[in-house]
Amino acid sequence: MRRVRVALLIVFALAGALSLAEHSALGMIKNNEAVITGRVLYAMCTNTDPEIGASCATFIRGFLEGARAAAETTKVKPFFCIPESADTNLVIIAFTREVERLPRASLDDEAGNVLANALWVGFPCTASN
Repeated sequence: MRRVRVALLIVFALAGALSLAEHSALGMIKNNEAVITGRVLYAMCTNTDPEIGASCATFIRGFLEGARAAAETTKVKPFFCIPESADTNLVIIAFTREVERLPRASLDDEAGNVLANALWVGFPCTASN
């Protein structure tokens, strides 16, 4: 049941994000599918429009739920270690801060990859994680 919920969250996050990407013309087409880029996710997360900001938060929550579900079902060491006490707003702040340090060309990668890389830098795993 938890996997179904996570899958639905991701689908809804992507659907909302893709509709924004379609309107902004900053998405890309890959293998005949619309793909949201890191550049589009960053624009969503830094936008002052509440609806667009909510789409950013939904995408990130879906990503984090998927990452947590994957961590619970596998024994693979996590790529990033976000404290349980961190809320979505803190993760958004960390994402935007780290993205601003990345080379601009890397923002054209898929949003999930850009987000994972930013969280890897912002929330590195240590021996105590």
